[in-house]
Amino acid sequence: MHETMTVAQPEPLLLTIDEVCRRLGVCRSTYYNLVRSGQLSARQMRGRPYVETSELRRFLSELPPAGVSVGRRRAG
Repeated sequence: MHETMTVAQPEPLLLTIDEVCRRLGVCRSTYYNLVRSGQLSARQMRGRPYVETSELRRFLSELPPAGVSVGRRRAG
């Protein structure tokens, strides 16, 4: 019996808007709001915006843990 080896693909350095949206599970409007607000940094190359993979990792690492309420208070 032969074992098959899976070769890991190197992670891309730059991600397109669609790739970022897919990885975050958000729409393009949310992506643009994140960039506009400075929460996520994008770079231009040949007139197209890209996000560095390391920047996406930084953004995700700074999100609060699930279940933690940030900035909003319940009315009452």
